[in-house]
Amino acid sequence: STVSGGNSNSGSDDGPVAVASFFSFYDFARKITKDTPVTVKNLIPTGLHGHGWEPDASVTRDIIEADAFIHVGEDFQPWADRAIQTLKDDDIDTQLINVREGVELVELAASLDRDEEGVGQGRGKDPHFWLDPQRAKTSVDNITEGLVELAPDHEDTFREN
Repeated sequence: STVSGGNSNSGSDDGPVAVASFFSFYDFARKITKDTPVTVKNLIPTGLHGHGWEPDASVTRDIIEADAFIHVGEDFQPWADRAIQTLKDDDIDTQLINVREGVELVELAASLDRDEEGVGQGRGKDPHFWLDPQRAKTSVDNITEGLVELAPDHEDTFREN
């Protein structure tokens, strides 16, 4: 999709724009795209980490206008899931880059504290996969592959970064 309006905070409208739904992946993508014309924007305001945060309509508009949306995968950020559904429903060609693709989530550890018995049971998987170096590497690889698809002329730089 094309970015309309020409009012970009980055001051450069000549390269593709990727938006990220979570700071850690924005940070990874920013490092991967260093020295390329790809602009990466963090959708969540600084200081917030996305738990319970609900965006206003401008964030959905930013996703629609972006060339790529870097997201954490299903069932992590309900607002991102809704935005992806909007893209699909409206047949918008924003490229989706799922950082969790192929990442196996680990079981949440059962609580060791007797007072909290049951808290850790039946809770499923720990979604914070990027805290594990191997899983983080997979997510970086997913971002890199998505960016290569977005801007193939810069593949070598992405992979070196």
